[in-house]
Amino acid sequence: MSMPKSLLYFFFTVLLVSCGGGDSSSDSDSVENGGSSETSIIEHELNEDRLDAVGYNNELSSILDGTLNSIDELFFSDSSNVALNLDNAIFEINLNLSTVQGMASFGEEEGFRIAMIELLEFYKQELEGIFTDEIKDILLQDVPSEADQNRLEEYDEDFTARELEFFQKVVDEQEIFAKENNIRLSS
Repeated sequence: MSMPKSLLYFFFTVLLVSCGGGDSSSDSDSVENGGSSETSIIEHELNEDRLDAVGYNNELSSILDGTLNSIDELFFSDSSNVALNLDNAIFEINLNLSTVQGMASFGEEEGFRIAMIELLEFYKQELEGIFTDEIKDILLQDVPSEADQNRLEEYDEDFTARELEFFQKVVDEQEIFAKENNIRLSS
């Protein structure tokens, strides 16, 4: 049984209103002040560009969530699973990086996608470099020495500071993208 087109348009309109932003007070004012309800319906017509922007944002956000989950799992690893979690995180990052690099830009908007690429490249470089070369060996020890424990803490602080710069750029670019496309971000 298929859904009537008018019902589909209604659901898309509800989706648009819930995802986007403007002030709807002018809509209710026009109806309350004797205006036709047709005005408010026209203002909330289906907007394909806006729906596409929501989809684009959601796709990049989903990629980021998956990446962050892999990174978190790796950083909370112990000697029994650090090697497997490192392999999984590198695989996930390479897959996500390839996906984002292959995505078309959204109209003139490139900042959000480029910021995501830069963050993913940072993770890739970190995990394939110093994490694989040095940190993994420390984590593979059942009981790291005091010097190794200090190195882990130093690395964690350094990694977090550098990650924050890339992550903040993603957040800033996502907010710009949302504003330019009249969508509201939920937390």
